[in-house]
Amino acid sequence: MILHLLHNPALYRDCAALLTEHDTLLLLDDATDDTFIRSLTHLPCAVKVLDSADSRTKGQPLEPQRITVDEWVRLVIAHRHSMTWG
Repeated sequence: MILHLLHNPALYRDCAALLTEHDTLLLLDDATDDTFIRSLTHLPCAVKVLDSADSRTKGQPLEPQRITVDEWVRLVIAHRHSMTWG
């Protein structure tokens, strides 16, 4: 059970290759871009995105749950391990 923190969409393929059904992928910074999020499909794990006021697109193939900083902290506590992707 790993929390994958994806900051850079260019590292997505490397990150996705390691995802399992027990992991969580958290999208941060440049990875919260709506165009990038719309490109995500058929992931084996939960996907969440740190909520920001300027990112509100709906109707994308993968609808990640938008979370607050407090919820991010709870994810870090719940996942024994984490891996940061640039």
